[in-house]
Amino acid sequence: MKTVATDMSPLKQFALPILCDMAHASMAAREELWRNDGVHFFLDLLSEPYWQLDAIHSIAVWLSHDMERVEEIMLQPSNVVAIIRMFKNSRHTNFENMLEPLLDVVTKCKRLNQAFGSSSLFVTELANRLKNPKAIVKKNLLKILVDH
Repeated sequence: MKTVATDMSPLKQFALPILCDMAHASMAAREELWRNDGVHFFLDLLSEPYWQLDAIHSIAVWLSHDMERVEEIMLQPSNVVAIIRMFKNSRHTNFENMLEPLLDVVTKCKRLNQAFGSSSLFVTELANRLKNPKAIVKKNLLKILVDH
């Protein structure tokens, strides 16, 4: 995490995938991430277009293994805004690919789902994104909408 925090480090591109994979690995790996503020780390990665897909996947997996602790952090207003900002700012393939893990998150985490539903920015963006011509994108967006 220290290597990743240093933008100038050439090792950042190697360390980030390993850190993201740790959320998928084991309870011990997730506990190590927990001790090092891993949820916030992944939430911060949502602002980086190249890493946001890995970050949202890691969050979705971690949420399924440790709902209570992860949910509490994700429900903090600034973190809800970070997820909504990722949703709003994602483009093309990144947007299409992040819909499935985002759907997992809103399906598993009802309180976060409610926070999204009460955000006019999220609901407006979701409605605008329904204009996407791809059927799979519309399907996932409608599933997110139905969960609200």
